[in-house]
Amino acid sequence: MRRSFVVLAAAVVVLSSMAGAATAVFAADSGAANPTINEGSYTIQKYNLSWDDPLTYEGNQGDLLAPNADVNESVDNPYGVTATDLAVDDFNKFPRKSDETENSASALDGSEWTVSQQPSGVTASISDSSTASNVDAVEVSATGMTSGDTAIFRYSNVSITSDAEKRYLSIASDVTTAASGASAEIRVEDADGDYVAVDLLDTSKQETDDGVLANATGEGNVLQVQLGQRTVEGSGDGTLSEIQALEVRISDGDVVTQMPLINAEAMSPYTFGEKRVDSDDDDELETEVIEEPTGPYDVHSLSTFGDAFSSAIVHGLSIPVQHEAADLPAEDIEINATETDKYPGYDVSVDYWYRLEVPTAYDLSHADLELTQTQQHPSDRYVAVEYIEGAGDTEFDNLGSMVGRTAQFDSEGQRVVLDDTIQPGQTIVVHEEHRYTQDKWDEIKTNMQEAGGGGAVMPQQDGGISATFGAIIGGIVGAIGIVVTRLRNLVG
Repeated sequence: MRRSFVVLAAAVVVLSSMAGAATAVFAADSGAANPTINEGSYTIQKYNLSWDDPLTYEGNQGDLLAPNADVNESVDNPYGVTATDLAVDDFNKFPRKSDETENSASALDGSEWTVSQQPSGVTASISDSSTASNVDAVEVSATGMTSGDTAIFRYSNVSITSDAEKRYLSIASDVTTAASGASAEIRVEDADGDYVAVDLLDTSKQETDDGVLANATGEGNVLQVQLGQRTVEGSGDGTLSEIQALEVRISDGDVVTQMPLINAEAMSPYTFGEKRVDSDDDDELETEVIEEPTGPYDVHSLSTFGDAFSSAIVHGLSIPVQHEAADLPAEDIEINATETDKYPGYDVSVDYWYRLEVPTAYDLSHADLELTQTQQHPSDRYVAVEYIEGAGDTEFDNLGSMVGRTAQFDSEGQRVVLDDTIQPGQTIVVHEEHRYTQDKWDEIKTNMQEAGGGGAVMPQQDGGISATFGAIIGGIVGAIGIVVTRLRNLVG
């Protein structure tokens, strides 16, 4: 005798109209089958840090969208960024003028700089550039340089007359050319010949040396130093009492660098996020503030960037993501439970059907996609595990031949790769049949209920029983429940 229970299907009972975004249909650890598309790099080409959901992207029609997915929480620092790919309004506002509401000066404007020394045979220029789409930068270039040559670039549209030594020099750069033996420094000068300097590039030093921004080509270099902590050099009175000019000097070889951040005015450094690391080998994660990232780097939360980044645009935000069956909308799930004596020692056979898809858009790219599942039960509970690619919106009952993976479920607790040829935009249907004891199935149902909220058991007019054991999808007005309908006299 077989008795069937329709547990969850497309167009499940609507308890009341929905008015909010869906939450997880069931908990990932409920014991129900939960195949997952894992991707190592879900990359958003243009992400605004003011958005609430870290997976939000702009669709091809300009609307804001987010997938039915979650950030992979097993990664301590899941958000990958590059400092010079951040479009930050504040980076373009040095020097500020006290008598204006809109900034009329910017050290990122190449036209405000001059080339004050250009050796014979050298091409020296400073011009507007960018390090990513709509990320303003100034490019300093000196080519045709040989040993002993020095090219000098000056910026004098600045006058800061107070607290000069308390201020921070903050610089970010991409170095695209760095000849062997070449060097470049930036000086912050006062009016009587004093200055402090840091190395924009020195190929003879280590990048970790004090006051060195870069020692080779590369992107995303950041250096932030308090001016009063640097040695004062020059011909003045030995103190940096004001800031009246900036000077870049390139010597002894070709150098080309783009700088989207030059600021010698702020009283504190920028915070480029925070990361979690075990810094003292105690097996506990500590939080470190990131002030001087180099190249691509990772942060543990997008909320950890400083106030200056509140509406910054991140170009190329990369995140490890999990597209779990547990996060699918109800119309992409069907779960059918059947009482059966077909399998000795088991009471219930459950068929799980899921329709998964990785979204596509101009602003999205994906890498390292795999369809996987963790084996949660002993091997003999897995009667069938199979999938089909390119299913589109075909009804579950009408799908063709599927690729079987049941034999791979031979060790409880293992992670099984079902498919490693996932293509974004392609629909994949996964079907699994599990067998359980009644107690185990009751436990799974209870876990699923707890994921969605309350439940009830209601008699039906035909004498059957309808058990709404979970309010599965949350909404502002109402919810959708999982409905179990016992069909009497159904013989299989």
